[in-house]
Amino acid sequence: ESDAGQADGGLVEASSDGATEAGVDASAEPGMVVYATDDQQTHVRRYDPTTHAWTDAIDGPKGEGGRIRALMLRRSPVDGSRVLAIYSVAADKTIGTLRVFDWNGTSFVEAFRTNDFGNRAGYRPVDVAFMRASGRAVVVYGGGDQGNPHFRVRDASGWGSECTAFATAPTKDWFDYFELHGRDGSDDLAFTYQSNTRQLGAARFAGESFDNATVLGTAIEDDNRSIAAAFEQTSGDFVIVWASETGIQYSVTSAGQRIAAKTGTGLPTKNGFVTAAAQPGTDRIAFAFMEIECSGQNCDDLSTVMWNGS
Repeated sequence: ESDAGQADGGLVEASSDGATEAGVDASAEPGMVVYATDDQQTHVRRYDPTTHAWTDAIDGPKGEGGRIRALMLRRSPVDGSRVLAIYSVAADKTIGTLRVFDWNGTSFVEAFRTNDFGNRAGYRPVDVAFMRASGRAVVVYGGGDQGNPHFRVRDASGWGSECTAFATAPTKDWFDYFELHGRDGSDDLAFTYQSNTRQLGAARFAGESFDNATVLGTAIEDDNRSIAAAFEQTSGDFVIVWASETGIQYSVTSAGQRIAAKTGTGLPTKNGFVTAAAQPGTDRIAFAFMEIECSGQNCDDLSTVMWNGS
């Protein structure tokens, strides 16, 4: 699974604003798309708002150590700076390599690299996000077989040193999926994870480091991203939804607090893939669920629900 979509036989990731999902806003100056069309090479195209056209592709940075598994391109809503993360995986899926780059206005310059991903490298235990008030960037990644991710923070002086995310490791397992979640106009940032033993958890980034993780439950299936989350954009409350063996569970954490344990139970269905999107300027959050386990029945049902802020 990748944060980037499939296009023309390769991975593609675009940035134009502070959002963490791929997309292009033609009004931004300028938009950018990065994509990979073979095992290790990326290509970069920029959008010219004066001509309303995309530039010709130029070669971007290469992945390392295998096929590019994921591209994450993020743009600061504060100063327009960009960070590109390239995650590559060896053919046997036992070694993952992350390369992180800064955009200097004309090209990407490597900031650091790591291969601390354990033997679950075939998934995507890495994410990048900008804080949307200060413009600081955070990348969280890896953890090997120690059950404790690492992270780095970039401020105006550059990237800081590698730090361990949690004072106490929430698991002794490898990680499958990481996701960072931000809030418009704020430095609120939270982190959700899924381990190879199906453990689901979350933590809040408290200024300079992460609070200890809250273990939320067990995913319905470790091969699918079974957890999704978003901030209510006005209140700052953080809402997490996950798919478990007993149905959809959820947690609501008040602004500025450590992540709360399970708050309640939602839909009874055993959906296995979950995603979320917050509505700007409101406390509404849309969640979508894809069914993957249904006792021999049709296993492709898609359902949606709207969180109304309470």
